[in-house]
Parts: sequence; C-alpha cells; structure tokens
Amino acid sequence: MSDLAKFVAATIKEKVAVDLEEENEQLHKKNEKLEAERAAERTKALEYASRNGTVEITGKGGSPVYARGEMARAEYIDEVSLHEHELALICDDPTLCPITKVTEAEIRLNGLVVSVLSETDSSDALSSVGEEHAELYFLFEADTHGVGGLWGGRRIVLHMTFGPLPDPDLVGAFDIDTDFRDEQIREVRFTDFHVDLFE
Repeated sequence: MSDLAKFVAATIKEKVAVDLEEENEQLHKKNEKLEAERAAERTKALEYASRNGTVEITGKGGSPVYARGEMARAEYIDEVSLHEHELALICDDPTLCPITKVTEAEIRLNGLVVSVLSETDSSDALSSVGEEHAELYFLFEADTHGVGGLWGGRRIVLHMTFGPLPDPDLVGAFDIDTDFRDEQIREVRFTDFHVDLFE
C-alpha cells in the first residue's frame, strides 16, 4: 500500500471516529433532554394527582379497598403554619377490614403507595365515640414512599373509628395489635385523611 493510500485510509478512519463520537455526544444530549422532559411530566402528573387524584386505604398490596376519596374534594383547613387539607373518606363496607389487619393497611394515591400504617410515627390515644365505638388517629411523615418523592416529608393524618368495644374501659392506653380480636370488633371505618399541600 502506498504512503498516500495509507494516509487517505488513516484520514478516513479518523474522520469516521470523530463523526461517530460527535453523533454519540448528540444522542447522549438528546437522551438527557428526553429524560428531563419525562421527569418533568411525571412530576407534573404527580402534582396533579396530589391535588386531584384518588386516595385509597387498602389492604396489603392494594386490595381490598377499605375507603376512598377524591383529593379534588379535600377542604383546606386554615392552620397557622401548615397547608393542611382534609378529605372525608367513603367507606362502603365497615366490616371489610379486620381489626388485626389495620396496621397492614396502605394509604395509596392513584394506586401508588404513600405510606403503610405500620410505619406510623405515632397514633393518638384511643378516645370514645358514643358508648360503643372508639376513634384513633395515625400520624405519618411520608418519607418512606412519598409518591415519587412528591409527598416526601409532608405530614399525613389518617382517622379511624371502630367498634363495638368489648370493654369501654379500654379507652386510653392500649395496643391495637394485641388488645382486640377480629370477632370482638365488627366494624372498622377509615373516616378522613389529612395531608399538608404546600401552595
């Protein structure tokens, strides 16, 4: 092979390598732009869902659905430093959730897990509702799941009533996992859901 042919071949090889590198760089930038657009669309969809989506209280894995509500119906509660919204939940069948499965229940937004009751930061002391039923509040910081990070760090409160109580004197200190049996508590009703939505 002549020197000229070698030179031409080397030049063509170098040009192809440079062109491929430039094309690769352009494809990489295009891919980054598409990923950024998808992330922005996902965030926008999650933000929309957080204000207009369906909240469900479900069994483990998403079934059965114990209660539900539409965030579009949530009412703003005027708090000093919070932007808390309250959503009344619809509970079609209060016999669906056994009392022993309460802490396995999941809070979901449009099917995405927000939190699991066993991950609660605290639950308020049992208080009586009428003569036979009791109420309980579960308090969360939605860090674990947080709906794609969108509700991460926001305070969530879930309110529940149940009964009839086998012993009204149990109101106060108790352990929901050990103090009640399924055959004693016939109704469990998740009644409302609160979440901080920053404006």
